[in-house]
Amino acid sequence: GSAAVIRRGIMAIDAGSSALRCHIFAEDGRSIASSARPWPLIAAAEPYALAREWDAPRMQRSLSAAIAECAAAAAAKPADIAAVAIASQRQAIAFIDKRGNPIYAGPNLDLRALFEGGEIDEARGAEIYAATGHSPSFLLAPAKLRWFQRHRPADCARVARVLPLADWLAFLLTGDAACERALAGEAGMLNIRNGDWLAPAGDGNDGNDDSGIAALFAATPLRSAFAIAGKTTAATARAAGLAPKTPVIVSGPDTQCGLLGLGATAPGDTGALTGWSAAIQRITASPTLSPDGATWAGRFLADGKWVAESSAGDAGNAYSWLARTLHGDAPDRFARMNAAVAAAPPGADGAMAFLGSGRMQANKPGMRIGGFIFPTPLTLSALDRASLARAAMESIAFALRANITQLDALTAAPLTASPTTANPASGVALGGGMTRSNAFAPILANALDAPVSLPPAPDAPDISAFGAALCAAVALGDFASPDEAAAYAKARLTPIHPDARAAAEYRALYARWQDAAERLREISV
Repeated sequence: GSAAVIRRGIMAIDAGSSALRCHIFAEDGRSIASSARPWPLIAAAEPYALAREWDAPRMQRSLSAAIAECAAAAAAKPADIAAVAIASQRQAIAFIDKRGNPIYAGPNLDLRALFEGGEIDEARGAEIYAATGHSPSFLLAPAKLRWFQRHRPADCARVARVLPLADWLAFLLTGDAACERALAGEAGMLNIRNGDWLAPAGDGNDGNDDSGIAALFAATPLRSAFAIAGKTTAATARAAGLAPKTPVIVSGPDTQCGLLGLGATAPGDTGALTGWSAAIQRITASPTLSPDGATWAGRFLADGKWVAESSAGDAGNAYSWLARTLHGDAPDRFARMNAAVAAAPPGADGAMAFLGSGRMQANKPGMRIGGFIFPTPLTLSALDRASLARAAMESIAFALRANITQLDALTAAPLTASPTTANPASGVALGGGMTRSNAFAPILANALDAPVSLPPAPDAPDISAFGAALCAAVALGDFASPDEAAAYAKARLTPIHPDARAAAEYRALYARWQDAAERLREISV
């Protein structure tokens, strides 16, 4: 794009589990340049198999390099970048000391606090879930801080602030420390009902006094996803190739940003973000938790709105595993998978896949039995690679339906095939990496028997970054409100409607898959 196209360009950073991805969006919403840098992990950070920790100093260099590379790809001058917006994965956090130096930075996959989280849940699990909308606690910041108190007490004593990943990246660029509310909620640091910091999990009676942890949270101000978090310093701007004092906006959790990028802001609006995992969020007018703790609830980016969430778990991750298993490291392995899915009939010649995608049960985390089930003996079966690929994709669609049905029961706003005044959602908007397959959305529409709306290609996989850019556009005054930004995003969507005959066939296939899934739950690992 020319400088004229990107003069009001917004740079959006999507900081995920394994990498940082950077995009520049033009005035018409198109992504016109991108770059990526892997996050560097510290090898064997702890003598504990489930510990994961990033190399924080190298992350800062990766941040600057990705920004500079993205700007160069767009032939952008520093003044062409109107703002930098940052979204990040949830539950990823950083600890910094009084001088701003990093002590720890870790992804949501850092499971070192399994014991500490279990201890918290045993003592106050229902209370923590009611306040944060999230469980189990081993994923959340309080449990990780308790782990540091026990295993790295000298480091823990130096911690001055706890920052979610996007807030820490903004701090690296601006020097200003604060927490975006929805991100703080996803990290288990916030009471999502009143939007204030979480009370301590231990009062000392059980040998765990967490009052210091609560004080750590409260030391950091809270801010909105639609406010300018700060401006680049001269040093960070020079390292990243930006203009000094470029506005930086922390747009919030990647899933909620994706929801905004799919045009969702009204209660009942539903979005599915199908990347490494598959999260389904529905906007609600109040916090909506399940009686048994199976689902999550969180804050939406806009004040006075929340999200109810039921995640299908492994989606893109499992599908990628199957692509590598069937086709090795062939550069066109996903194209081969897409062609195979299209070639196989609905029902995948009797094959069913159970590779991790399923109905969310946050109250019952752990390993489950899975794999493929298909008719035997194989001498009478037409099973081949196409059957396995089709079964895997259908399983993701069925898992999304199971989770949407779970949300329907909580929110009393079921999806329908025909839009109505009473139910304006009437379908699901779809974004994330699974949209790279043109076979997935039609399969999902038929599995749901409801319309599936897609952003224009090729932007659908990067919908979280687009949503982050919309937050920045609101902060800059390009949109008068989040609702106006969402209306702009919704106007870009194209609906894919179910086919009546295929939808009827999928009703029977879903019932068969669901019955098998329930039977597999009864088998212990």
